[in-house]
Amino acid sequence: LEGIDMVHITLNSSSFDEFVADMAPDLVLFDRFMTEEQYGWRVEAHAPKAIRILDTEDLHCLRYARHEAVKAGRALQVEDLLKSESAKREVASILRCDLTLMISVAE
Repeated sequence: LEGIDMVHITLNSSSFDEFVADMAPDLVLFDRFMTEEQYGWRVEAHAPKAIRILDTEDLHCLRYARHEAVKAGRALQVEDLLKSESAKREVASILRCDLTLMISVAE
């Protein structure tokens, strides 16, 4: 694609710190909460002025809780989310970002 550079990064490497600091982005878009967990703290430390956006589209923890409820043959209950480790992680990711994009009305 013209005007877009593809860059390969090494997972869990401090080389990303230098990469993001040199780039000095105005904004960073995380495509899911797990990506924000892995790179959000590095972006905050090395590109502190960047607006951090989390694109959840829909809550992964809600999708997972619904799946588990269906497998158990019952309806989803609020307690399913309150007990969910993934819900805690996803909400924490949302709170760390400046903006969250969500499509589904249920969320």
